Amino acid sequence: MRRLCDVIIGPIKDFLEGDQLIAVSDGPFCLAPYSALSGSIGIRTVPSLTALKLIRGSPENYHIKRGALLVGDPYMEEVPMKLSQLLYAKKEVELIGENF
Repeated sequence: MRRLCDVIIGPIKDFLEGDQLIAVSDGPFCLAPYSALSGSIGIRTVPSLTALKLIRGSPENYHIKRGALLVGDPYMEEVPMKLSQLLYAKKEVELIGENF
């Protein structure tokens, strides 16, 4: 993880303000384990700048402050890796969501 942190976070470390970083990754970088890269800063990911704009533009009490973000069926054809679709992942996250 240290090497990956040096490659991804190292070049921008001096430009960070505060202890939070929002990453909008693309291609294979969306598979990086950002939350495990650094213990000194919190790293959050969003799928796109459009999603970030929509989240930030929402009224303050629009989003639930607790709970879980559930992602089902994360298979992406456009990522050039040999990953297969996770069987039953979509159904699993739907069942988990029913309990929240």
